[in-house]
Amino acid sequence: MKKQKLFAFVAAAVWLLLCAIPAFAVNGEEETLVILGDEGGPSRLDDQADLLTDEEEAVLLADLNEASQRLQFDMVVVTAAETDGKTSEEYADDYYDNNGFGFGADRDGALLLVNMEEREWWISTCGYGTVVLDDDYIDQIGYDITPSMSEDEFLNAFELFVQYCEGALAPAEDADLYTDRPMLIAPAGSVPRLTDDADLLDDEEEALLLAKLDEVSQRQQFDVVIVTASTLDGQYPMDYADDWFDYKGFGLGDDRDGALLLISMEDRDWWISTRGYGITALTDFGIEKIGEDLIENGLSDGDYYDAFVTFIKDCDSYVTQAKNGAPVDVGTYKPPLQIGKKVMVSAVIGVIAALIVGAVLKGKMTTVHAASAATEYTRPGSFRLLEQNDVFLYQNVTKTARPQETRSGGGSSTHTSSSGASHGGGGGKF
Repeated sequence: MKKQKLFAFVAAAVWLLLCAIPAFAVNGEEETLVILGDEGGPSRLDDQADLLTDEEEAVLLADLNEASQRLQFDMVVVTAAETDGKTSEEYADDYYDNNGFGFGADRDGALLLVNMEEREWWISTCGYGTVVLDDDYIDQIGYDITPSMSEDEFLNAFELFVQYCEGALAPAEDADLYTDRPMLIAPAGSVPRLTDDADLLDDEEEALLLAKLDEVSQRQQFDVVIVTASTLDGQYPMDYADDWFDYKGFGLGDDRDGALLLISMEDRDWWISTRGYGITALTDFGIEKIGEDLIENGLSDGDYYDAFVTFIKDCDSYVTQAKNGAPVDVGTYKPPLQIGKKVMVSAVIGVIAALIVGAVLKGKMTTVHAASAATEYTRPGSFRLLEQNDVFLYQNVTKTARPQETRSGGGSSTHTSSSGASHGGGGGKF
């Protein structure tokens, strides 16, 4: 009996020891480390570099746990003051593997590492994470979280990481694993409404324009966006503008209402992409008129700030008119005062001023009386007519204006973007 109890005790001790230490499984020639942790598992947030306050840690950890459980996809954030001689990639991969992260047989998940030793970030993916978070998507995450991290706003950067993971996974929750990746859309509000990749503006101009874009967009509940690019990487302006609007998460409301102005310096193209209510508010005719306004207000002359302010004002005005039931179109457009009319008004004002001045001067004359005939100023017998000729002085010509060509139709033509969304738009050269 004692031997049986002793055997049972030893067996239990061995079992506990096996559960507490790493177990090694050999797959071919590779040795994969698997940690057999407790049911709760390790924390999905490890702030070794102390970048977050206690309150921020609590908020972020709650979000990581909720999203990971709901989507059955581990989302992990780690900050490190040093990486013990490892590269960021090696440290991130080892941390994920050695701490037993990942859901399912393929250990689906992703880990964001912030390496303060080298001031760099790295995202390690595993299982289904390698499918939905491909290289391009990871680059986009990095592009959007870097500004926040550079300003030491780490909580915001880490929350964006969670939102991007959710954006990649949520559309595919009911889909079979390892199917084609769903359309990936950046979280709304994660990308600024002004992106000056062509560097056409100084910092002060960017700040002023971004404030104007945000104010009009929020007030009208209609996203107004401006993008400048040095190159379109082989895309047509229409496709580039549509994709930027769609995949950067722009558009307010259920129909993602808005308009985006693209300026491409590669071939000096401008293009306006519209979506949702933007297709109604900015008709083909209206976009044509906005293009004329842009060029007239400095786009071709390099006065980009003035041109962009004009675009913002036009969008604000056009959306307001559309909401009032009269979108700017062929039959509703009221052209601004033309140059000829301005000159005529100026001439009338000048004539009136001259008459007033003449009347004042005339009132100051001291002539005793007005002469009734010119003979009072001539000497009798002094005029002799030696030669007489008829001279043609002028002619009266009456002109009739040629009837202007009238445009028929109106509204907006539409097309389907790569995301499957319906867009309007138009553009040209500058």
